Amino acid sequence: MRRGLTAIITAVFLAGVGTAQAATLIGWDYVPLPGNNNASIPNYAPDYIYVSGFSGALSDGRGYETFNGSTDLTFGPLVGPPSPTNTAGRLLIRGNGANAVDDRLTISIVNNTGSAYDLDALVFDFSRQFAGSPQGFDVSYIASLSGNCLGASDATILSVSGLAQTGANTDFPDYSADISALADHTLEATATATFRIVGRDATGTGAGLIDNIAFSGSEFVGTLPATLVTDRS
Repeated sequence: MRRGLTAIITAVFLAGVGTAQAATLIGWDYVPLPGNNNASIPNYAPDYIYVSGFSGALSDGRGYETFNGSTDLTFGPLVGPPSPTNTAGRLLIRGNGANAVDDRLTISIVNNTGSAYDLDALVFDFSRQFAGSPQGFDVSYIASLSGNCLGASDATILSVSGLAQTGANTDFPDYSADISALADHTLEATATATFRIVGRDATGTGAGLIDNIAFSGSEFVGTLPATLVTDRS
């Protein structure tokens, strides 16, 4: 939701809001679909829904494979429970600029809980499999695919460069993209927020491997002042 707040309204808003500990909301362990697929991923639903009323989807990418996923059994750096249970699959993206869909993974979260939630982070595991695989990636909020629910402009929330080659069938490095860094990170009831992981700096067609994806957040605590509820400018 866009707020367009003055400093005075912000002070009133913060005075009425508490804090809650972030929890894992939904996750993709990548429980394999039958066979391998070297084409874009078609709206793959979460493997785990930890808070009833949330849903989501993965799309785009270079495809998926049913072997040699991350072995650490954690959603990015989050310490379970909850934890993923599968190590036998991974999602693929490229980063050589030849095909925009191949280079990116699009990830959406939908809030049908009936309550507003403050999103904390998008977490995942990422491995540079080959020397020609992506040497970096960016994680961004995509306003045009989100109904501007967290702001009207795209925003990069994590940028990583100079990745070492870490291979497959290993403990993929863990990453956390800080959604709470956005000026507005409150996902209202019925809203959808969409993010992208985009590979870059690849020198060949080798893939970047992604596994153990999750969103974390907490239920909004407090009451939105009427000024804020009606402000969507």
